[in-house]
Amino acid sequence: AKLLHVPLWQKQPRARKFSVRRPAGSVQVVQLNLNHCEAAQVRLRQLMGVAATAADVAILSEPYRVPELDECWWADKAKMAAVLVRGHPMKVLEDRHEGFVVVQVAGVVVCSCYAPLMAGDFNAWSTAWGSRKTCARGHRLEEAIARLRLVLANTGNTRTFSKNGGESVIDVTFCSPELADGMQWQVSGEQTFSDHFAVRYSLGRVDRVGSPLKLPRSCQPKTWQTKFFDENLFALALRREGSGECLSADSLTAAMVKACDVTMPQKGKSPPRREAKPWWSERILEAWIAKRRMRRRHQRGRTGEERDERLPPSQAAKKALQLRIQCSKDEYYHRLVREAEANPWGAYRLAMGKLQRRNVPRETCPQRLRSIVAELFPLPERTVWPATPYGAAEDVEVAAVTDEELQLVAQRLDPAKAPGPDGLPNVALRAALRSCPGMFRRALQKCLDDGVFPDRWKRQKLVLLPKPVRNPGDAPSYRPICLLDAMGKLLERLILNRLTVFTEGARGLSGRQFGFRRARSTVDAIKMVVETASSVRQGRGANYLCAIVTIDVKNAFNNASWLAIARALHGMRVPDYLCRILGSYFDHRVLLYDTDSGPQEVQLSAGVPQGSVLGPTLWNVMFDGVLRLRLPVGTLVVGFADDMVLAVRGQSLKEVEVNAERSVEAVQTWMSGVGLEVARHKTEVVLVSGLQAVQEISIDLDGLVVRSQEAIRYLGVMVDRRLTFGSHVDLATTKARGALNALSAIMRGAGGISCSRRRLLASVVTSVLRYAGPVWAEALSARSRVELNRVHRLTGIRVAGAFRTVSSAAISVITGMIPVGILIDEDRERYAG
Repeated sequence: AKLLHVPLWQKQPRARKFSVRRPAGSVQVVQLNLNHCEAAQVRLRQLMGVAATAADVAILSEPYRVPELDECWWADKAKMAAVLVRGHPMKVLEDRHEGFVVVQVAGVVVCSCYAPLMAGDFNAWSTAWGSRKTCARGHRLEEAIARLRLVLANTGNTRTFSKNGGESVIDVTFCSPELADGMQWQVSGEQTFSDHFAVRYSLGRVDRVGSPLKLPRSCQPKTWQTKFFDENLFALALRREGSGECLSADSLTAAMVKACDVTMPQKGKSPPRREAKPWWSERILEAWIAKRRMRRRHQRGRTGEERDERLPPSQAAKKALQLRIQCSKDEYYHRLVREAEANPWGAYRLAMGKLQRRNVPRETCPQRLRSIVAELFPLPERTVWPATPYGAAEDVEVAAVTDEELQLVAQRLDPAKAPGPDGLPNVALRAALRSCPGMFRRALQKCLDDGVFPDRWKRQKLVLLPKPVRNPGDAPSYRPICLLDAMGKLLERLILNRLTVFTEGARGLSGRQFGFRRARSTVDAIKMVVETASSVRQGRGANYLCAIVTIDVKNAFNNASWLAIARALHGMRVPDYLCRILGSYFDHRVLLYDTDSGPQEVQLSAGVPQGSVLGPTLWNVMFDGVLRLRLPVGTLVVGFADDMVLAVRGQSLKEVEVNAERSVEAVQTWMSGVGLEVARHKTEVVLVSGLQAVQEISIDLDGLVVRSQEAIRYLGVMVDRRLTFGSHVDLATTKARGALNALSAIMRGAGGISCSRRRLLASVVTSVLRYAGPVWAEALSARSRVELNRVHRLTGIRVAGAFRTVSSAAISVITGMIPVGILIDEDRERYAG
């Protein structure tokens, strides 16, 4: 349905968890193709009358019969599209044509259709709304919708049609960007007596039932309102507090806290009770309170005359609130447009947040959190950090900390990053490094000289980021990120600058490790693997079979052995003063996390913090050993951080199977020696062959048989057995369509951002299509190029606001967007050069 934006006057939703209830004042919608079935139509009326499945509006295709005298029904001229409304007044806007009917319900324009239009059964397939492939009608529908600047409301790939064992997704909903957020679009499992499933969604806000997390007042860290930050006042306050010769970590932190108190007001001690919308303001809150007061006064009138007398002020207060909300929304949209003009990437991140949003409640139960933390952060027996075997024999002096180095570090501090347990914002630390560099230089130099990492900066606050399509409450459903103190990260950066000299030296990391290293990327890692496999396809050498085996490390970063890291550092001949401060970096490390019963802490004995500056490099140092294993002849091992792949070549299937099993066994043995574990169920294999016939292998991993697949995913690229990369093009186009749907929220109208800025935002969609292009560009087939051009054409239609009948060449000229095929070929040539 074409759903136009209208102001909502309800109060702001509370930040709640778990269950979802019907919001007061929202319009509940059900969408269904009745397929001319009488039982389906009767069942629909029954479901709309039951409280648990009640709906206010039914958008219908192919109704069985439209009652002539029933004012709740309205249909088009051919009786193929209809709207059924219950409990709301309905105003008919258009019913003179065949195929669609337009009505207005509760201020929302609803269009039901039976034809390629806005909402209903379109009989069109597209990967954008969950189909296995995109048909010609799906391409035409996408281009038509792009011109209308609507966005797709479908989520997931649940089938909406099932008949004779066949299933597909052909019931689609499109809406304006304003109503896309919070629609809760879902396919219902109710019995409809039709071969189509009912589709349900809400127009309005969503209330989450539950109580927000409240911590004891004394346990909440200090936080400040950085929008009031005054750099000059902060510098004066910091100089007064830090006038000493050399401050300790505690004294330095205390001085920063006092300077922040002088400069900025603190945020409220309690967490916000409402999940505030970006356009919400204090003026709206005042109007809402006034409206609620007048409504209660009207409802509590004792007589009819008294209630009639109080009705006009109540209606006036309600209209005033609606007007204030509408003005605030308009102001917020224009501010977003201005931000996009100044910084398109900030607006892009806001739009992409809608695409990546997870409706997973925050876990606060103490028992469940304790179980999750215990699984994510195992506690092996604590070991003693070994002394450097060569000691002071290397005779390497401690590199001095300079003001220039501190200024370079200050430039890398992102003001938008979340603060650590101490609550100090990066904007304050940047100002402190610019105004008082000597204070920090002396304190940090003392840490390096003494080989001590202060305990205050070893605290890491746990944040659990939900993974998509996982069960809430299970440990594998979350990605643990640790928030660290900004000044601790400052010291980590200084240590890393000195450590990199040795990790990138002659005795440093293997050349086959591509993760978290300068001038190395995922494209380099993928390119090395694909070139090894393509040699058998092109007949180079005696081998004509190559098995690509991807190996996943279970809970990798949190299981990293500190003892293994120390031994690897000694093998690289890292100076004694760096080894000592790294040993202090791990000693007495504490993990903090919040629960309903208050904050908890755990003493760690393994792992590198995810979110730290040193963590990725220390992981590479430890993991370097597996890349140097002596494996069977013809086996290549490539690493990107904790992602590892084996390329096993051979002349026969038996040889490849045996060498692959021996290589995986050698990797498992090494990992068990450093406290790591291979996630065997995530191991995947694809066999690349130079023969015409399809070849398959199976490898045995301690009783788990892994069979070769048609294609596997490695670092975001689908590698298939023929190295044609058709599967990767399908994946890339699906992701690009999703990104385009999210970006449409800020590319919506002629009054929005300029064409040049919309083109810049659209280049993000193009970058999704171009990812790792130097790897697969040469192998692209004509069909794959057509699929890439179709998605790129959709982006051009969004940018130009053109009709679908405009040619691709004309769209490229109007928007100034270079065809994606040319861009991919250019990427390949530049990479090769």
